[in-house]
Amino acid sequence: MKEKLKLNLKSNRGFTLQDLAIAIIAIILFAGMIGNIYLSILNLKTESKLDAVAGVYAMQVLEYIDEISYDEVINGMEDTCRTKLNIPSNMTLQINIINYEPEENSQDLIKNVEVTIKYPFKGKTKQLIMENIKVKEK
Repeated sequence: MKEKLKLNLKSNRGFTLQDLAIAIIAIILFAGMIGNIYLSILNLKTESKLDAVAGVYAMQVLEYIDEISYDEVINGMEDTCRTKLNIPSNMTLQINIINYEPEENSQDLIKNVEVTIKYPFKGKTKQLIMENIKVKEK
């Protein structure tokens, strides 16, 4: 009977303070790693979304330029496009129009349109550049 009593007293049931401390440290480490991974995924998702929005605005500007006449496509039309397309103020829009002249005596028939959109992300300025050609119709 004494042997049964000794076995019951020395059983391995329950947790010691050391077991509990090790478990808490392990949980804290894993929670930190999971939190860091979640934050990285969230940043990547936000950056991708901003890139997509900038791409949509750049495409809308190029489509608008395709709709208007050749003579209306000039440098300095950023404010018109910003107002017409509701581009947010935190995005910088720049439109650069370059006349394409393959020969000195030729008439201007082609314009190269370069749309640049700059936007902030996490203290940095990112930019997206898209180009298109506007051809004069006769």
